Amino acid sequence: MEIDQYDIDYAVVDGQDVLLSVTTGNSQIGGTAVLLDGSLKSSGENIINLNLGQGAGLRDSFLRVKTTVTDYNNQTNNLVVKHELDGGPNPHSEVRTLTVENQGDAGIFTFIVQFI
Repeated sequence: MEIDQYDIDYAVVDGQDVLLSVTTGNSQIGGTAVLLDGSLKSSGENIINLNLGQGAGLRDSFLRVKTTVTDYNNQTNNLVVKHELDGGPNPHSEVRTLTVENQGDAGIFTFIVQFI
């Protein structure tokens, strides 16, 4: 199984909601779990504009987003996940890609955020 992990610090703004979106691409099958300070906040196939809370309440918290994607599309072995955060002074958007060897193989994408 292929694994991709990356970490960021994300600045928040007091009084402003922080929103998270996680989507899988290439017509692949995926599932995501979102944990905020170790507690499950949400899970599902695609997470769209999940309100994580206001900036002041998130500061010094850790977000862990884990997405497992299975290669279902017989046209490509590329697995794609897009992570987006909004609500800070600088929105974050990043597309991550893994390549698996065989159709039916899976990859795990882990995105870790410390709110500052």
